[in-house]
Amino acid sequence: MSECGICGKSAIDKCARCGKPLCSDHIKYGVNLRTNAPTINCPGCKKEHSKNLKLTLIISTIIFIVLAVVIILYFNGIFGFF
Repeated sequence: MSECGICGKSAIDKCARCGKPLCSDHIKYGVNLRTNAPTINCPGCKKEHSKNLKLTLIISTIIFIVLAVVIILYFNGIFGFF
């Protein structure tokens, strides 16, 4: 058995992203965005993944709102809703 890369206890699994061995105290469960399958992440990879996901969601939401406003204004010019 290998040792945990964070605390030195006996590792039971490894991080799916960076391959660092982890004990039961440091395993953070997440979801693989490509397959929606559960994955095991270390605390460092979990934070990085979460940060990227939040940024992607914020950018996608802004783009959706801008496109919705443009489409509403376009159809308002054609059909005269307001």
